Amino acid sequence: MTDTVIIEKKAIFDPDCLKRKLGSADSVREILNLFLAIIPVRIDELKKAFEAEDRTKLKSLAHSIKGNALNVGGLQLTQVAYELEQNSLTGEKKLLETMIQNLVTNLLLFGDEIKKFV
Repeated sequence: MTDTVIIEKKAIFDPDCLKRKLGSADSVREILNLFLAIIPVRIDELKKAFEAEDRTKLKSLAHSIKGNALNVGGLQLTQVAYELEQNSLTGEKKLLETMIQNLVTNLLLFGDEIKKFV
């Protein structure tokens, strides 16, 4: 996979979003740690779905990542996952490959950002 797009870090994470929802710092850390734990799993699942040309699975994964990211304040990640979700059933293979790499990059960047809060 190639053509990775890297976005500015300022839009990657809104920690206030999660603080408003959960209130306590302990709850925030717990949720962020759970998200960190699923990042490698989601990356593996995305790559397998793409290699198997399972577009339905790809759409489902993008939808799941979008919802999870939105719930924890992952602003850019939410948008990137949404774009993949919208194109997963009809997009050309090369476009999907680029979008998946972009999503993987954003997952990793988001993981780096939230590590500062756990």
